[in-house]
Parts: sequence; C-alpha cells; structure tokens
Amino acid sequence: MIRRNTARRAALVDAAIEVPVEEGAHGLTFGAVDHPGRCPATWTSSTGS
Repeated sequence: MIRRNTARRAALVDAAIEVPVEEGAHGLTFGAVDHPGRCPATWTSSTGS
C-alpha cells in the first residue's frame, strides 16, 4: 500500500514554485525547498514518509 500525503505534496509543489520566483532557477535546490518557512526540514530528503 502506498501512503499518500496530499497536504505534504502540495506544500512541496508550492515551495518548488516559490523558490525560482524568489531566487531564480539556479536557486532551486532541495535545501532551498526545505528552507524554514517553506517546508519542514528534510521533507525533500526524507525516505520514510
């Protein structure tokens, strides 16, 4: 069974859109998306959730 967290997915997508708008395409990194205020730390690198 695949666990789906639509709220988490939406937050990640929103952050991934927000970063290039604020910092340009060169600023789009996993760390930038995990930055405080966008998504909780390690959301983009977490493998267990």
